[in-house]
Amino acid sequence: MARPAVLLGAGAGPYRRARRDRAPYDLWQQRGFLETTPGASIDYGFVAERLAEIAQDCDLRMVAYDRWRIDVMQAELERRELPINLEPFGQGFRDMSPALDTLEGELASGRLLHGGHRC
Repeated sequence: MARPAVLLGAGAGPYRRARRDRAPYDLWQQRGFLETTPGASIDYGFVAERLAEIAQDCDLRMVAYDRWRIDVMQAELERRELPINLEPFGQGFRDMSPALDTLEGELASGRLLHGGHRC
């Protein structure tokens, strides 16, 4: 199962960022779809610890990442000796379009079901 997670620095405030980006970050946070990290920017140490917690609770096989600042995230994972499989995944049309087409097909066919399970 894929478990989407979005992490956002809390210091800027999800509500202010929601208004700025015209995305409902504050609503997503209230509903548990988005987690914030301490501070005004992404705390990669916090993210690494959160990934370790998820890996303990779930069969974490891979984490897709955007290439921006992955070196910082990799250093945090290595420092904690967390063997997490990282797979590059761009945020542009080249990577997103085929992935969304596949997701849409799986959902439409009924092959992808999600009952609200954590793992």
